[in-house]
Amino acid sequence: MATDHGSGQCTTHHSPDLSAGRAQRLLGDTTSIAVQAREIVGTGCTPTSAADGSDGSTLSPMTVVDIQLSPADTDWATLRAATIEAERRGYGAAMVFDHLAGTPLGGSTMLECFVLLGAMAEATTTIELGAMVANVWNRQVGTLVTAAASVALLSGRPFHFGIGAGTSPTSHWATEQRAVGGHVEPSLDVRHQRVLEVLDLAGREWIDEPRSETLATFPRPSPPPLRIVGVNSERLSRLAGRFADGVNVPWRHPHRDQFLAAANETAGERNFLRTAYTTFDRSLLDPTHPDRIVMTEWGIDRLVLSVFGSLDAWLADPIGADGTDR
Repeated sequence: MATDHGSGQCTTHHSPDLSAGRAQRLLGDTTSIAVQAREIVGTGCTPTSAADGSDGSTLSPMTVVDIQLSPADTDWATLRAATIEAERRGYGAAMVFDHLAGTPLGGSTMLECFVLLGAMAEATTTIELGAMVANVWNRQVGTLVTAAASVALLSGRPFHFGIGAGTSPTSHWATEQRAVGGHVEPSLDVRHQRVLEVLDLAGREWIDEPRSETLATFPRPSPPPLRIVGVNSERLSRLAGRFADGVNVPWRHPHRDQFLAAANETAGERNFLRTAYTTFDRSLLDPTHPDRIVMTEWGIDRLVLSVFGSLDAWLADPIGADGTDR
């Protein structure tokens, strides 16, 4: 699903270099992540092509638009209707959040991420599905990888396995973890280590050939889910570029370009998916919107538009993913 990009873009061709042995060496030492992050340096790739191709460059294909639905204020009947409508309106994928309670999203309720995705898979037929992003601390690593693989197998469609490193104890995002006695890891090194551990196990279960005897009976979807790391720092962006299948950046973040450049630099010449997310704005469905033009220049493959709060207004607006009424 990843694409090659034209002049000024970082083209991609081969798989991540997170071999089992290398991953174990990294994962065995909590200080090695910081060392690795310092070693993975470079000037990064920046967009230089004209958005309209007037400089003779080859543009990337049109960015696929995905929708992200929140169960923090919405019952299952409405979420089901919205997922079916998203499929009808031509969205590439329906994504969900991974939270234990509605409070972090300003809501009053919540549905578990992978249970919800399984129900969405049953309600639809063609739209792709994904978690954007799953907190690597909400589940034991093996449980998380099996949950993602299970949804991919149940749906029979490409699955976007977005993962995030979790939050710090001082963040408001930690509220739900503290309420249930969950672990909130204070060390950034250890949080990044956990991301690498998830990437490694998913690769060994879903991709490695031959698969080890000990993993032979674990679920193995085809195609394997895309391992995408949600980032909020250059450091994690570089690790995503080196070890994951793609990166997910907050489009409105003031350091967005640095995140993309860092991921591009370390991705090198291999297949690598560039995705971005932002709050739903119907004007962003227009491919000529200034932001969409910048996304094309950066080679953004997928744009995830997040609908917060009630879905009623979104359901009432007939505009499709291509910006036309459906």
